[in-house]
Amino acid sequence: MSIIKQKKPGKAAFALAVAVVIFTSCVSTVTFNVQRPPNLNTTGITRIAIMPFEDSLHTSFSSLEQRRIQAQMLTFLSESAIEKIQAMNYFTLVSSFTIQQIQKNNEKIDDYADALFCGKITNISVNDSVIENEIKDSETGEKKITLSYTREAVIEYNYYLTRSYDGLLIGPVSKTASEKDSNANQNSLKPGIELLKTAVNAQLSKELNRDLAPYYAAETRSIMNEKTKDKELKEKMKNALAQIKGKNYRIALDNYLSIYNEYGNSAAAINASIVYEVLGDFHSAIALLSNEYNRSGNSKAREELVRVNKILQDQARIASDFSGSNQLEKTAAYASGEIRKVLPENAKVWILNGSGAETEMAGAAVDNIRANLILMGISVVDRDNLSLIESEINFQLQGNVSDSELISLGSAVGANTIVSIAVTGTGAMRRLQVRVVDIEKGISLLQSDTSDNWKL
Repeated sequence: MSIIKQKKPGKAAFALAVAVVIFTSCVSTVTFNVQRPPNLNTTGITRIAIMPFEDSLHTSFSSLEQRRIQAQMLTFLSESAIEKIQAMNYFTLVSSFTIQQIQKNNEKIDDYADALFCGKITNISVNDSVIENEIKDSETGEKKITLSYTREAVIEYNYYLTRSYDGLLIGPVSKTASEKDSNANQNSLKPGIELLKTAVNAQLSKELNRDLAPYYAAETRSIMNEKTKDKELKEKMKNALAQIKGKNYRIALDNYLSIYNEYGNSAAAINASIVYEVLGDFHSAIALLSNEYNRSGNSKAREELVRVNKILQDQARIASDFSGSNQLEKTAAYASGEIRKVLPENAKVWILNGSGAETEMAGAAVDNIRANLILMGISVVDRDNLSLIESEINFQLQGNVSDSELISLGSAVGANTIVSIAVTGTGAMRRLQVRVVDIEKGISLLQSDTSDNWKL
């Protein structure tokens, strides 16, 4: 156990921290989600067998307690990987027992799994330390020493994929997870195994999906300010910024485009491109930034252009390498993106199967769109809600219903937005029909057309 003497921070350090907070709070930002490809190249892998984690510790454990912690963490890592990969709804899981039996018989495993997920623990440590704090009694002036105990648990591990048909190693990804607990009583500190499990669970929850499957990540953009002395221009830029802060993105976009057309203002062009990104229209963002860079040679426009191009390349890679989907799934993915663009702030969506015919296909589209919206961080009304199920049944029995009836049903299940899904036409003319209704305003936000984007 190590002993550390601690001093209280001075006033200068506190003043610096406050100054940083005040400075950064002046920057106007906007945050939105962008789909990214996984960190590991899992192209073509849909069936995974999660093998038990192995140990390859740098230090050998001598005590029974240490060996117990080691065995528990091997099991915990294996079980956590199964739980979290299954929750991705991206891979089909194959039993590791089945793979082990096939390997014992010297048979090929690629008929059963596309890849094996394997991992190793390389180091575990649980250390206690104590900090001496000197306290001065305000009345007597007497100095006292108090002790504060800290237990820190650290685990180092890695995981990787082995592709079945050629044995290619994908990875490994090395991880270090740690967790601390502090208490005035050493006996009240959390057990080391509990700290290790908490650390690993938090890390895998955050990072495993990003390593293996396409994921949505929050992107933050800084809105450019206008430093010109032109009062009229500054006022227009201020009004556009106010629309962004109010999440009125389409109005903000119109304002910035109007400013750019009138003044040729670079900041307005870059801000408009950011709003295009928020709305998911990366092609328009690139076109606008390209025009501005060619016109003015603005370095910021070039920097933004490179960044947005990278996002678009990522989208193309996901579509070509990771979709592995049929036409219905692709159309549902497109529909999900279009729905997201028009949803109001703090949307709570009720997804309704409104198909009179092709009910099974419409149901599959509903399931895909529901999953996509949840991945995007959008709140969706729970399917298990009894009133929701009853409303869906009533709706399907009634056939076409009025907007007022739809709005009444949506309000009853706690939604503020209705997404109605149906399938129309037959054969090559079959299309996914999507309608989005704002319950609070009583207006239609989106009505799909008959273009090939909605083809099934």
